[in-house]
Amino acid sequence: YISNDPSATSVDGVTFNVAGTYTVSLQYLSNCCGLSNSTNITVEVEHLPVLSVDDETICENDLGVTLDASATTAFGQSFPGGTNDAWTYNWSPSTGLSSTTGAFVVANPPTTTTYTVTAINSNGRCAVSEQVEVVREDFSNIVLANPILDNCNNAGFITVSLPNPFT
Repeated sequence: YISNDPSATSVDGVTFNVAGTYTVSLQYLSNCCGLSNSTNITVEVEHLPVLSVDDETICENDLGVTLDASATTAFGQSFPGGTNDAWTYNWSPSTGLSSTTGAFVVANPPTTTTYTVTAINSNGRCAVSEQVEVVREDFSNIVLANPILDNCNNAGFITVSLPNPFT
């Protein structure tokens, strides 16, 4: 990388597409003396994950659902929860969660809740967050209306009134 500014302390416009450790040689260009001597620096490029976690629905009497945060880098390297110690996962809010850490947590919120999971790499320099909604279905408002039974023909029907969105 060649800069026209001998006091430059950063390198802009350089992109590394693969995580790893790189040695970069820096030089600056002066009007009087040409290129300076090279100075080498080490650049460590971290894997930045793309988090994936699916929205879930819990029925009234369920004991909860397992939320599974899975990180995949932009370059396709997979870091599924629980198999790569390089990433830690933090969840919030804590309401209805079995734990606030780990790639896998059980959610059993009392009402529909949106959780945020954040994946952080082992040195704390890279973090990414994703939201997941756990919908708590409430069937306590189901009403049986106008039951009509025809005992003569062993036939009949029952009208059931469901709360939104179950119409």
